[in-house]
Amino acid sequence: GSALVDACENAAMEEWARKFYEMVLEVEEENIAAQKFYEKRGYIALFADPTSRRYDTSGFVLKNERTTKICYRKDLTLK
Repeated sequence: GSALVDACENAAMEEWARKFYEMVLEVEEENIAAQKFYEKRGYIALFADPTSRRYDTSGFVLKNERTTKICYRKDLTLK
């Protein structure tokens, strides 16, 4: 978990030809553990999007379902 996030942040700032100085991601509203994980690492919730979609993989056929996702942002210059 943490090592993967660190690697992604480092790649965005140091390894890519074009440097990026922020990371933006979405977490489903029901996934409290993921929200805490990213908040602990300096990500700040910007807004909730109740029109997001996800695939329900619990059955034989994939179903496209509505869900609320929270958008998070981290300023990588503050690392």
